[in-house]
Amino acid sequence: MIMEIVKHFANSGKEAPAYFWRDKTGNEIDCLIELPDAFHLIEIKSSQTFHPDFLKNIRYYEKLNQEQYKTRSTILYAGSTPQLRESFSLIPWKQELFIH
Repeated sequence: MIMEIVKHFANSGKEAPAYFWRDKTGNEIDCLIELPDAFHLIEIKSSQTFHPDFLKNIRYYEKLNQEQYKTRSTILYAGSTPQLRESFSLIPWKQELFIH
């Protein structure tokens, strides 16, 4: 999935501003994309169904940076139904990924 994100930017003639984030206590974000107006936080899960625990690290990161940066959040998962929730998007990883 990370390579798909990198390819998305490369096909646009840009270097991917994508990073892995982890703190000293083990909290991590699978992919943090630095966009001009926000950080796009992406968690990648192999489950076919959503579980609220998927948001644990995203919520942790948002709490740390609540005053500094606007964030958008996406969960890529093995399910088949895309869903737009109030505070995040749930996207099947087989679906084409668009990052703006």
